[in-house]
Amino acid sequence: MDEDGTVGLDELAEAVRTRPGLESMTRGEIERLVTAQSPPRFEILGDRIRARYGHTLPRQVRFEPADPPETLFHGTTAEVAEHVLTEGLQPSGRQYVHLSVDTPAAREIGQRHTPQPVILRIDTESARKAGARFYPTGPAVWLSDPIPPECITRLE
Repeated sequence: MDEDGTVGLDELAEAVRTRPGLESMTRGEIERLVTAQSPPRFEILGDRIRARYGHTLPRQVRFEPADPPETLFHGTTAEVAEHVLTEGLQPSGRQYVHLSVDTPAAREIGQRHTPQPVILRIDTESARKAGARFYPTGPAVWLSDPIPPECITRLE
């Protein structure tokens, strides 16, 4: 894996074929699986592939920063929300903070942890002024550096 978190598609296919039951996996099948995902969790960059987000690797994966929308959202439990509102939003065992482009997406992600998630609003302009960078990783997900508490408000 390189510093951008990518691996060669041919190398990946070769590694997958070592797994029982997957001995006939081809690069083309991997490409079809990736393009059929919704939402897309992986991206193909030429002859290489990488995960779009969710990295828990020991080495930081590099993404290109970009200008985010004015507002992004984060869905979480009530208990975690109280902590975030006083301490800020941290990656929590991941490399980046995961943010959603709208409240339905944030709610869906928050519901992975609780039936009634709290939705937090991130003021990206104030977060950028505080030093946070933002990285687009797909149509509905942005990654960021830690977000200070003064840039976060509770919506629901």
